[in-house]
Amino acid sequence: MNAVTGTVSRYFSLRFLKSVIGFYAGCMLLIFLIDFVEMLRRGDARDDIGLGVLFQMSLYRTPTFAEQAMPFAVLLGTMATLLGLSRRNELVIARAAGLSAWQFLAPAVATAFLVGVLAVAAYNPLATHLREEQGRLEIETFGASKSLISRLAGGGVWLRQEGVDGQTVMRADRSRQQGIILDNVTVQVFNSQGAFVERVQAKMAELRDDHWELTDAWTLSERGEPEFYGNYLISTFLTKAQIQETIADPESISFWDLPGFIDHARRAGLSTAPYELQLHQLLSRPFVMAAMVLIAAVVSMRPFRFGNIGRMVVFGIAAGFLFYVLAKIMSSLGGSGILSPAPSVWLPVIVVMLAGLTILLYQEDG
Repeated sequence: MNAVTGTVSRYFSLRFLKSVIGFYAGCMLLIFLIDFVEMLRRGDARDDIGLGVLFQMSLYRTPTFAEQAMPFAVLLGTMATLLGLSRRNELVIARAAGLSAWQFLAPAVATAFLVGVLAVAAYNPLATHLREEQGRLEIETFGASKSLISRLAGGGVWLRQEGVDGQTVMRADRSRQQGIILDNVTVQVFNSQGAFVERVQAKMAELRDDHWELTDAWTLSERGEPEFYGNYLISTFLTKAQIQETIADPESISFWDLPGFIDHARRAGLSTAPYELQLHQLLSRPFVMAAMVLIAAVVSMRPFRFGNIGRMVVFGIAAGFLFYVLAKIMSSLGGSGILSPAPSVWLPVIVVMLAGLTILLYQEDG
Protein backbone atom coordinates (compact mmCIF):
# COMPACT_ATOMS: atom_id res chain seq x y z
CA MET A 1 0.00 0.00 0.00
CA ASN A 2 2.88 2.38 0.73
CA ALA A 3 4.25 1.89 -2.80
CA VAL A 4 0.81 2.54 -4.28
CA THR A 5 0.33 5.61 -2.10
CA GLY A 6 3.74 6.99 -3.13
CA THR A 7 3.03 6.45 -6.82
CA VAL A 8 -0.39 8.09 -6.57
CA SER A 9 1.08 11.00 -4.59
CA ARG A 10 3.74 11.65 -7.22
CA TYR A 11 1.16 11.42 -9.99
CA PHE A 12 -1.25 13.85 -8.27
CA SER A 13 1.61 16.24 -7.40
CA LEU A 14 2.83 16.35 -11.00
CA ARG A 15 -0.67 16.90 -12.38
CA PHE A 16 -1.28 19.64 -9.84
CA LEU A 17 2.05 21.39 -10.51
CA LYS A 18 1.54 21.35 -14.29
CA SER A 19 -1.93 22.81 -13.92
CA VAL A 20 -0.80 25.60 -11.57
CA ILE A 21 2.15 26.52 -13.81
CA GLY A 22 -0.16 26.62 -16.83
CA PHE A 23 -2.66 28.95 -15.16
CA TYR A 24 0.09 31.19 -13.78
CA ALA A 25 1.80 31.41 -17.17
CA GLY A 26 -1.53 32.45 -18.67
CA CYS A 27 -1.95 35.14 -16.00
CA MET A 28 1.57 36.45 -16.66
CA LEU A 29 0.98 36.58 -20.41
CA LEU A 30 -2.30 38.46 -19.99
CA ILE A 31 -0.74 40.95 -17.55
CA PHE A 32 2.23 41.46 -19.86
CA LEU A 33 0.05 42.16 -22.89
CA ILE A 34 -2.09 44.68 -20.99
CA ASP A 35 0.97 46.44 -19.58
CA PHE A 36 2.76 46.43 -22.94
CA VAL A 37 -0.23 48.12 -24.58
CA GLU A 38 -0.08 50.78 -21.84
CA MET A 39 3.67 51.21 -22.45
CA LEU A 40 3.02 51.64 -26.17
CA ARG A 41 0.48 54.34 -25.36
CA ARG A 42 2.99 56.16 -23.13
CA GLY A 43 5.75 55.94 -25.72
CA ASP A 44 3.56 56.86 -28.67
CA ALA A 45 4.36 60.58 -28.32
CA ARG A 46 8.13 59.98 -28.28
CA ASP A 47 9.86 59.11 -31.55
CA ASP A 48 13.18 58.44 -29.80
CA ILE A 49 11.87 55.51 -27.74
CA GLY A 50 12.37 52.12 -29.34
CA LEU A 51 9.93 49.24 -29.21
CA GLY A 52 12.55 47.03 -27.57
CA VAL A 53 12.89 49.33 -24.55
CA LEU A 54 9.13 49.39 -24.00
CA PHE A 55 9.03 45.60 -24.34
CA GLN A 56 11.84 45.25 -21.80
CA MET A 57 10.15 47.57 -19.28
CA SER A 58 6.87 45.62 -19.51
CA LEU A 59 8.78 42.37 -19.18
CA TYR A 60 10.47 43.64 -16.02
CA ARG A 61 7.19 44.90 -14.52
CA THR A 62 5.18 41.74 -15.15
CA PRO A 63 6.61 39.50 -12.37
CA THR A 64 5.69 42.03 -9.67
CA PHE A 65 2.15 42.47 -10.96
CA ALA A 66 1.68 38.74 -11.51
CA GLU A 67 2.87 37.92 -7.98
CA GLN A 68 -0.54 38.96 -6.66
CA ALA A 69 -2.23 36.45 -8.97
CA MET A 70 -0.25 33.45 -7.71
CA PRO A 71 -2.83 32.30 -5.09
CA PHE A 72 -5.57 32.39 -7.74
CA ALA A 73 -3.41 30.31 -10.06
CA VAL A 74 -3.14 27.73 -7.27
CA LEU A 75 -6.92 27.86 -6.71
CA LEU A 76 -7.77 27.42 -10.41
CA GLY A 77 -5.01 24.85 -10.90
CA THR A 78 -6.30 22.74 -8.02
CA MET A 79 -9.88 22.93 -9.25
CA ALA A 80 -8.84 21.98 -12.78
CA THR A 81 -6.76 19.06 -11.48
CA LEU A 82 -9.45 17.64 -9.20
CA LEU A 83 -12.23 18.08 -11.77
CA GLY A 84 -10.05 16.43 -14.40
CA LEU A 85 -9.32 13.48 -12.12
CA SER A 86 -13.00 13.20 -11.27
CA ARG A 87 -14.07 13.37 -14.94
CA ARG A 88 -11.82 10.42 -15.76
CA ASN A 89 -12.99 8.59 -12.62
CA GLU A 90 -9.45 8.53 -11.25
CA LEU A 91 -10.66 9.80 -7.88
CA VAL A 92 -13.23 7.00 -7.78
CA ILE A 93 -10.51 4.46 -8.54
CA ALA A 94 -8.25 5.96 -5.85
CA ARG A 95 -11.04 5.68 -3.30
CA ALA A 96 -11.76 2.12 -4.37
CA ALA A 97 -8.08 1.31 -3.82
CA GLY A 98 -8.46 2.38 -0.20
CA LEU A 99 -7.12 5.93 -0.42
CA SER A 100 -8.96 8.59 1.54
CA ALA A 101 -9.45 12.17 0.40
CA TRP A 102 -6.67 13.25 2.74
CA GLN A 103 -4.17 10.93 1.07
CA PHE A 104 -4.65 12.34 -2.41
CA LEU A 105 -5.08 15.92 -1.18
CA ALA A 106 -1.88 15.83 0.86
CA PRO A 107 0.38 15.93 -2.24
CA ALA A 108 -1.44 19.00 -3.57
CA VAL A 109 -1.23 20.76 -0.21
CA ALA A 110 2.46 19.91 0.16
CA THR A 111 3.23 21.03 -3.41
CA ALA A 112 1.30 24.28 -2.94
CA PHE A 113 3.17 24.95 0.30
CA LEU A 114 6.51 24.34 -1.46
CA VAL A 115 5.46 26.65 -4.30
CA GLY A 116 4.69 29.32 -1.69
CA VAL A 117 8.12 28.89 -0.08
CA LEU A 118 9.86 29.24 -3.45
CA ALA A 119 7.67 32.24 -4.30
CA VAL A 120 8.84 34.00 -1.14
CA ALA A 121 12.48 32.92 -1.06
CA ALA A 122 13.34 33.13 -4.77
CA TYR A 123 10.57 34.63 -6.90
CA ASN A 124 9.95 37.71 -4.73
CA PRO A 125 13.62 38.85 -4.64
CA LEU A 126 13.84 38.37 -8.42
CA ALA A 127 10.62 40.32 -8.99
CA THR A 128 11.76 43.23 -6.80
CA HIS A 129 15.14 43.30 -8.56
CA LEU A 130 13.45 43.44 -11.96
CA ARG A 131 11.14 46.16 -10.66
CA GLU A 132 14.18 48.20 -9.63
CA GLU A 133 15.73 47.69 -13.07
CA GLN A 134 12.47 48.76 -14.66
CA GLY A 135 12.51 51.93 -12.56
CA ARG A 136 16.02 52.69 -13.80
CA LEU A 137 14.96 52.12 -17.41
CA GLU A 138 11.90 54.31 -16.94
CA ILE A 139 14.04 57.14 -15.60
CA GLU A 140 16.45 56.83 -18.53
CA THR A 141 13.61 56.59 -21.06
CA PHE A 142 10.97 59.01 -19.82
CA GLY A 143 13.16 61.23 -17.64
CA ALA A 144 11.13 60.74 -14.46
CA SER A 145 9.79 58.16 -12.07
CA LYS A 146 6.17 57.81 -11.03
CA SER A 147 6.90 57.80 -7.32
CA LEU A 148 8.85 60.13 -5.09
CA ILE A 149 11.03 57.33 -3.75
CA SER A 150 11.27 54.22 -5.88
CA ARG A 151 13.23 52.13 -3.44
CA LEU A 152 14.88 52.36 -0.07
CA ALA A 153 16.20 48.97 0.91
CA GLY A 154 19.44 48.31 2.72
CA GLY A 155 19.98 52.09 2.72
CA GLY A 156 19.90 52.62 -1.07
CA VAL A 157 17.45 55.20 -2.41
CA TRP A 158 16.03 56.51 -5.67
CA LEU A 159 14.54 59.98 -5.30
CA ARG A 160 12.65 62.12 -7.80
CA GLN A 161 12.07 65.79 -7.05
CA GLU A 162 11.35 69.16 -8.63
CA GLY A 163 12.91 72.57 -8.11
CA VAL A 164 12.98 75.99 -9.71
CA ASP A 165 15.44 74.70 -12.33
CA GLY A 166 13.43 71.60 -13.30
CA GLN A 167 13.37 67.93 -12.33
CA THR A 168 16.18 65.89 -10.82
CA VAL A 169 16.53 62.19 -10.17
CA MET A 170 18.91 61.26 -7.34
CA ARG A 171 20.46 57.90 -6.58
CA ALA A 172 22.32 57.40 -3.27
CA ASP A 173 24.03 54.37 -1.78
CA ARG A 174 23.01 55.23 1.78
CA SER A 175 20.81 57.64 3.68
CA ARG A 176 21.26 59.13 7.13
CA GLN A 177 19.19 61.22 9.52
CA GLN A 178 15.94 59.89 8.02
CA GLY A 179 16.93 60.80 4.48
CA ILE A 180 18.23 64.30 5.16
CA ILE A 181 21.81 63.25 4.30
CA LEU A 182 22.62 61.04 1.33
CA ASP A 183 25.99 59.40 0.67
CA ASN A 184 27.62 58.62 -2.70
CA VAL A 185 25.05 60.51 -4.75
CA THR A 186 24.42 60.47 -8.50
CA VAL A 187 22.05 63.14 -9.83
CA GLN A 188 20.41 63.34 -13.26
CA VAL A 189 19.25 66.91 -13.94
CA PHE A 190 16.45 67.67 -16.42
CA ASN A 191 14.99 71.02 -17.47
CA SER A 192 11.32 71.96 -17.22
CA GLN A 193 10.64 70.32 -20.60
CA GLY A 194 12.12 67.01 -19.42
CA ALA A 195 15.30 67.21 -21.50
CA PHE A 196 18.58 66.06 -19.98
CA VAL A 197 20.85 68.88 -18.74
CA GLU A 198 23.69 67.33 -16.76
CA ARG A 199 24.87 64.50 -14.55
CA VAL A 200 26.33 65.18 -11.11
CA GLN A 201 28.27 62.80 -8.88
CA ALA A 202 29.02 63.81 -5.30
CA LYS A 203 30.39 62.35 -2.10
CA MET A 204 27.45 63.60 -0.03
CA ALA A 205 24.22 65.58 -0.33
CA GLU A 206 22.46 67.36 2.54
CA LEU A 207 18.97 68.82 2.36
CA ARG A 208 18.77 72.50 3.31
CA ASP A 209 15.73 74.81 3.37
CA ASP A 210 15.22 75.04 -0.40
CA HIS A 211 18.10 73.12 -1.94
CA TRP A 212 20.40 70.12 -1.74
CA GLU A 213 24.00 70.98 -0.92
CA LEU A 214 26.36 68.53 -2.64
CA THR A 215 29.93 68.06 -1.37
CA ASP A 216 32.89 67.16 -3.64
CA ALA A 217 30.76 67.15 -6.77
CA TRP A 218 31.73 66.38 -10.37
CA THR A 219 29.41 67.63 -13.14
CA LEU A 220 29.23 66.33 -16.70
CA SER A 221 27.07 67.88 -19.40
CA GLU A 222 26.92 67.87 -23.19
CA ARG A 223 28.52 71.32 -23.23
CA GLY A 224 32.04 70.45 -22.12
CA GLU A 225 34.52 68.56 -19.94
CA PRO A 226 33.78 67.37 -16.37
CA GLU A 227 34.06 70.09 -13.73
CA PHE A 228 34.73 69.78 -10.01
CA TYR A 229 32.96 71.80 -7.29
CA GLY A 230 33.64 71.65 -3.58
CA ASN A 231 29.99 72.62 -3.01
CA TYR A 232 27.24 72.37 -5.58
CA LEU A 233 23.61 73.42 -5.05
CA ILE A 234 20.51 71.83 -6.57
CA SER A 235 17.16 73.50 -5.92
CA THR A 236 14.23 71.52 -4.52
CA PHE A 237 10.66 72.05 -3.40
CA LEU A 238 10.91 69.19 -0.91
CA THR A 239 10.91 69.85 2.81
CA LYS A 240 12.66 67.87 5.52
CA ALA A 241 9.30 66.67 6.82
CA GLN A 242 8.35 65.29 3.39
CA ILE A 243 11.62 63.39 3.12
CA GLN A 244 11.30 61.98 6.64
CA GLU A 245 7.69 60.90 6.13
CA THR A 246 8.09 59.54 2.61
CA ILE A 247 9.68 56.13 2.48
CA ALA A 248 9.74 53.19 0.09
CA ASP A 249 6.76 51.19 -1.09
CA PRO A 250 6.83 48.00 1.00
CA GLU A 251 6.16 45.87 -2.08
CA SER A 252 9.36 47.18 -3.70
CA ILE A 253 11.53 45.65 -0.96
CA SER A 254 12.83 42.10 -1.25
CA PHE A 255 11.83 39.53 1.36
CA TRP A 256 15.46 39.13 2.44
CA ASP A 257 15.90 42.91 2.81
CA LEU A 258 12.73 43.52 4.83
CA PRO A 259 14.02 42.55 8.32
CA GLY A 260 17.05 44.84 8.01
CA PHE A 261 14.91 47.61 6.56
CA ILE A 262 12.41 47.34 9.43
CA ASP A 263 15.25 47.58 11.93
CA HIS A 264 16.70 50.55 10.05
CA ALA A 265 13.33 52.36 10.03
CA ARG A 266 12.70 51.60 13.70
CA ARG A 267 16.07 53.05 14.72
CA ALA A 268 15.31 56.10 12.59
CA GLY A 269 12.06 56.66 14.48
CA LEU A 270 9.80 55.88 11.49
CA SER A 271 6.63 53.81 11.45
CA THR A 272 7.37 50.17 10.61
CA ALA A 273 3.77 48.90 10.43
CA PRO A 274 3.50 48.76 6.58
CA TYR A 275 6.80 46.90 6.33
CA GLU A 276 6.01 44.47 9.14
CA LEU A 277 2.69 43.87 7.39
CA GLN A 278 4.49 43.09 4.13
CA LEU A 279 6.88 40.74 5.92
CA HIS A 280 4.03 38.79 7.51
CA GLN A 281 2.20 38.65 4.18
CA LEU A 282 5.23 37.07 2.59
CA LEU A 283 5.73 34.68 5.50
CA SER A 284 2.08 33.61 5.29
CA ARG A 285 2.15 33.01 1.52
CA PRO A 286 2.88 29.25 1.72
CA PHE A 287 -0.11 28.87 4.05
CA VAL A 288 -2.26 30.98 1.71
CA MET A 289 -1.37 28.58 -1.10
CA ALA A 290 -2.38 25.63 1.07
CA ALA A 291 -5.64 27.40 1.99
CA MET A 292 -6.43 27.84 -1.71
CA VAL A 293 -6.01 24.10 -2.21
CA LEU A 294 -8.50 23.43 0.59
CA ILE A 295 -10.99 25.92 -0.88
CA ALA A 296 -10.72 24.24 -4.27
CA ALA A 297 -11.08 20.78 -2.73
CA VAL A 298 -14.33 21.76 -1.00
CA VAL A 299 -16.02 22.50 -4.35
CA SER A 300 -14.22 19.98 -6.58
CA MET A 301 -14.35 16.66 -4.72
CA ARG A 302 -17.88 15.84 -5.83
CA PRO A 303 -18.04 13.03 -8.47
CA PHE A 304 -18.21 14.44 -11.99
CA ARG A 305 -21.30 12.41 -12.93
CA PHE A 306 -23.41 14.33 -10.41
CA GLY A 307 -23.33 17.39 -12.68
CA ASN A 308 -23.51 21.10 -11.71
CA ILE A 309 -19.83 21.50 -12.54
CA GLY A 310 -20.23 25.10 -13.69
CA ARG A 311 -21.90 26.07 -10.43
CA MET A 312 -19.11 24.43 -8.43
CA VAL A 313 -16.45 26.32 -10.39
CA VAL A 314 -18.24 29.64 -9.86
CA PHE A 315 -18.64 28.90 -6.17
CA GLY A 316 -14.94 28.06 -5.84
CA ILE A 317 -13.85 31.26 -7.60
CA ALA A 318 -16.26 33.28 -5.45
CA ALA A 319 -14.90 31.67 -2.27
CA GLY A 320 -11.32 32.49 -3.31
CA PHE A 321 -12.33 36.07 -4.10
CA LEU A 322 -14.04 36.45 -0.71
CA PHE A 323 -10.89 35.21 0.97
CA TYR A 324 -8.89 37.78 -1.01
CA VAL A 325 -11.29 40.59 -0.01
CA LEU A 326 -11.20 39.53 3.65
CA ALA A 327 -7.41 39.46 3.60
CA LYS A 328 -7.28 42.91 2.00
CA ILE A 329 -9.66 44.39 4.58
CA MET A 330 -7.66 42.94 7.45
CA SER A 331 -4.41 44.14 5.85
CA SER A 332 -5.84 47.65 5.58
CA LEU A 333 -6.69 47.55 9.27
CA GLY A 334 -3.16 46.39 10.02
CA GLY A 335 -1.55 49.01 7.79
CA SER A 336 -3.57 51.80 9.39
CA GLY A 337 -2.54 50.76 12.90
CA ILE A 338 -5.99 49.63 14.06
CA LEU A 339 -4.72 46.06 14.34
CA SER A 340 -1.23 44.71 14.82
CA PRO A 341 0.39 43.55 11.56
CA ALA A 342 0.71 39.87 12.56
CA PRO A 343 -2.95 39.22 13.57
CA SER A 344 -4.29 41.17 10.58
CA VAL A 345 -2.39 38.87 8.20
CA TRP A 346 -2.58 35.50 9.91
CA LEU A 347 -6.18 35.58 11.19
CA PRO A 348 -7.88 35.30 7.75
CA VAL A 349 -5.48 32.53 6.72
CA ILE A 350 -6.12 30.51 9.88
CA VAL A 351 -9.91 31.00 9.65
CA VAL A 352 -10.06 29.90 6.00
CA MET A 353 -7.82 26.87 6.59
CA LEU A 354 -9.88 25.74 9.60
CA ALA A 355 -13.13 26.28 7.69
CA GLY A 356 -11.84 24.29 4.72
CA LEU A 357 -10.65 21.43 6.92
CA THR A 358 -13.98 21.38 8.78
CA ILE A 359 -16.04 21.20 5.58
CA LEU A 360 -13.78 18.50 4.13
CA LEU A 361 -14.05 16.48 7.32
CA TYR A 362 -17.82 16.70 7.11
CA GLN A 363 -17.85 15.72 3.44
CA GLU A 364 -15.42 12.83 3.93
CA ASP A 365 -16.56 11.40 7.23
CA GLY A 366 -20.11 12.70 7.48
